[in-house]
Amino acid sequence: MSNWSDELVALTRRHVETMLATPARERLPICMKHWEDRYGLLLSGDGKDGRLMIADITSGAREVFATLDDLIAAGWAID
Repeated sequence: MSNWSDELVALTRRHVETMLATPARERLPICMKHWEDRYGLLLSGDGKDGRLMIADITSGAREVFATLDDLIAAGWAID
């Protein structure tokens, strides 16, 4: 379950799906926000397994998600 509006979740899905459809060498990070007032950059995985990684811009910590649904359920959305 997400704490974000349905519109923001849909926008997040569209942007991430567009990023994943872009060739890896042309992908740019996506600015993301977390409902706990954190911010990060969404980086795609290696393109083979579809994993998504967010790098927290304050702590430098990295979180890896198996699916876009997992990323949204964890509280992340496009900023």
